[in-house]
Amino acid sequence: MKQLFLFCSITLQLLVLTTSVNSQRLSLIGSVGASNYRGDLSTNYTPPFGVAFGFGATYDIDARWRLRCNFNNLNVQADDVLSPNAGLSDRALNFKTNISEFALLGEYDLLDYEYNRIIPYIFGGAAVYHFDPHPLHPITQYGDVNLHSLGTEGQLISGLPGVKGNYSDNVYNLTQLNVQLGAGVRYEINDDISLGLEVNLRKLFTDYLDDVSGPHYVPPSDWKAAKNYYTSLGLKGKADLDKTVEAEAYAFRGVIGLSKFSEANANSFPRGNPNKNDAFYSVQLRLNIRINSIGGPDFTLFSTEHTNGRKQLKCAGNVY
Repeated sequence: MKQLFLFCSITLQLLVLTTSVNSQRLSLIGSVGASNYRGDLSTNYTPPFGVAFGFGATYDIDARWRLRCNFNNLNVQADDVLSPNAGLSDRALNFKTNISEFALLGEYDLLDYEYNRIIPYIFGGAAVYHFDPHPLHPITQYGDVNLHSLGTEGQLISGLPGVKGNYSDNVYNLTQLNVQLGAGVRYEINDDISLGLEVNLRKLFTDYLDDVSGPHYVPPSDWKAAKNYYTSLGLKGKADLDKTVEAEAYAFRGVIGLSKFSEANANSFPRGNPNKNDAFYSVQLRLNIRINSIGGPDFTLFSTEHTNGRKQLKCAGNVY
């Protein structure tokens, strides 16, 4: 999160410095809509949409190109019980997470602003985001927990005495980068205000947005070895023992519960698919408000920068 806030701060400061010279090129943006997720827990069905909202700014490079930075807050979730696939609903894994994201993007209008009110556009770039998966349906005796801190795929017990499996590859970071690609269409209400609708797809470099990736469950023998080790430490190992008990409980849910575990049924109902990373996306309404400098060099009725070399009424399509 420190890296995310630092990135946001530096970018916003650069925008402020830039707008002191050409504030008429700057627009403030606000957006609201819905977000969703694709991953190991959304096979054969679409999870419920969550709320997404954001704010930011754009800076016009020329008539069609602009730079854009924005902060988004999104919510996604998924639940195996909702899947039409009987095997997946029996697996009974679930999660929810809030996502905080700061993006730096390039944006391009497909039609000329001078002659059109309705303008399709495309955009793309990169973002820093932070997520924090929790169970959608907490186990009653343990309550809501941070799944990352438990290590449900053995991340915290790898290498302990008696633990045979090596789960170090399952470790993941909660703050990461993503690549974004999207498209939208906006309506120019007037020279300074427009309203648009856009879809934004994110390519992730992790399969753990939902805390699920590895195809194999940590076998009960490894959980037992970890618990025996922490028990042998007495009071010193009490906190880690409690965490391991919770991790085991959240690793095994549904009919493939710990009491019914066997290698045979675990192979029939794999925990996840590590060969395909997770993803999330959003659909948002976006309001753009241009900040004009009264008396500034470009604060005129006519534009002199059109490629035809003639003076054109600004957004002539809005006048005639």
